Amino acid sequence: MKRIFIGGLGRSGTTIALKIFYHHPDCFAVPIETKFLVEEDGFADLVDAMTIRFSPPASMTAYTRFTRQMRAEVTGEVPSKYGDLHQYSHHIFPSYNDALDRFVGVVLRKRYFPEREPLISAVRAFVQETFDYTAAISNKKCWVEKTPANIWRFDFLRELFPDCYFIHMIRNPLDVYYSLREKGWLSNNLVASLVDFEGRCAALAKRRRRLLADPRFIEIKLEDLVDNPTQTMQKIFRRCDLPLMDDDGMEAVINVMNRYYAEKENRISRHLSEQEWDIVVELLQPWAVEFGWQGMR
Repeated sequence: MKRIFIGGLGRSGTTIALKIFYHHPDCFAVPIETKFLVEEDGFADLVDAMTIRFSPPASMTAYTRFTRQMRAEVTGEVPSKYGDLHQYSHHIFPSYNDALDRFVGVVLRKRYFPEREPLISAVRAFVQETFDYTAAISNKKCWVEKTPANIWRFDFLRELFPDCYFIHMIRNPLDVYYSLREKGWLSNNLVASLVDFEGRCAALAKRRRRLLADPRFIEIKLEDLVDNPTQTMQKIFRRCDLPLMDDDGMEAVINVMNRYYAEKENRISRHLSEQEWDIVVELLQPWAVEFGWQGMR
C-alpha cells in the first residue's frame, strides 16, 4: 500500500493539493483532516509520553487525554475540533473501534516502552486497520491524508512508514501571513502577529533544510500549482511513482481547483498602511528568499 501525507503551514494550499488525488483512479483521498496522528493528544504525543518523555504521571495524563480524544471527541460523543470526523470513525473507517481497542490493549499491558518500536508497531497496525483497510475495500492502491500539522511530525510519520511520501505545500510567506490574518488565526495586532508568524517561518525553515534531501519529500509551490496545474500535477505523480492521469482527469482537477481557489482566495483583503506594509516586507522578505521567492512587492 502506498501512503502519502500532505502538510505545510496553514493556508499554503494543502486542501487544493488533496483535491488532486480525489480524481486519481489509484488513490483514496481521505476526505478531511484526521488530525489524530500528529496533533496534540494524538498518537505522536502518546508515543513520546510512553517512551522518550516517560514519567508515571505524565504518561497517565497522556493516556487519559488520548483515550478521551479517540473515544469521545473523534466519535462525536462530546463537542470538539473533530466535528467533521464524527462520521469517519464508523463509516469511512468501519474497523475504527476494533482497531482502537487493540491499540489501547497494547498500551495498557506496559505503559512504559523502553524501546519505541513495539509501540510504533501498534500505531502502524491501527493505521493499517483503518486507512489501509478503507483504501483496499475501495479497490485503491494508495491513500492520501492531509493535515497541515503533518509537517511538524514528519519524523514520526517516517518512523511509522519509512517508505511513505510527503507532499509539502509551500506558498509565498506574505500571502500566507495575510490569509492567516484574514481567517482570524493570527492576532489583529501587527507586531504580535508578525512575531508569531516569523517564529513559524523560522521553525519551518530549520526543519525544511534537513528534509529537502529526502527523495520522498516533495515540495510544491501553490503558485506553481495554480499557474501551471498540468505540469505541476505531472511532477507530483512522477515523484510519488503514480501513473499520470488522462486529459479528462486533469481537466476535472483543474476545474475543481479553479473554483476552490476563486472562492477562497478572493476573500483576502490587505488593509495595511504603507508604513505597516514596509514592516511586513522587512520582516518576511528573508523567509520569502529562504523558501524560493525573490521579491514580495
